[in-house]
Amino acid sequence: MAEKTEQAPQDNKTHQGPDLAASKHEEEASAASAAEQERIEELAKAYVALAEVQDKYTRLCAEFANFRRRSDERAETLREAANEAILIKLLPIIDDFERALATTTQSNTSAEATQAGVRLIYDKLTHLLQQEHVQPIEATPGTQFDAELHQAVTQAPVANEALRGKVVEVVEKGYRFRGSVLRFAKVIIGS
Repeated sequence: MAEKTEQAPQDNKTHQGPDLAASKHEEEASAASAAEQERIEELAKAYVALAEVQDKYTRLCAEFANFRRRSDERAETLREAANEAILIKLLPIIDDFERALATTTQSNTSAEATQAGVRLIYDKLTHLLQQEHVQPIEATPGTQFDAELHQAVTQAPVANEALRGKVVEVVEKGYRFRGSVLRFAKVIIGS
């Protein structure tokens, strides 16, 4: 009988073993299902966050495109207004040229009077350029050649060694506008 009592618990263990294994398996399956459910929820949250970021990005791109368009329009308006203001300032100089041309066609006008009239017009024009922050670039003969300010049209042989690599002649004056080169001075340099 002692054997039977010992066997009974063994039978009990073997009998309960599959139930415990099934129970463990169910717990693992439910834990896996819960973990999978958490992953699905995290993935759903990530999709929502991605959609929000994509929406913000799309809106930001549209806002930037509108900003760029408005800035370009504003710059064009300012450019046109500036051009108009300069043209209005040039009109009196054109009037002076027309008066000078009218007086040169008269036979009693002297060369000195014509030259004085042209000088007056030139002075008005250079004064207008100075008011608009346009300055001539220094390019007198003997000035050191500077590639950032001068454009070498050609080279000319020079007898004086001191003139090598320097400006020998100015072909066309150069100008700066607010510190930046508006037109390079065209020069001949000594070689």
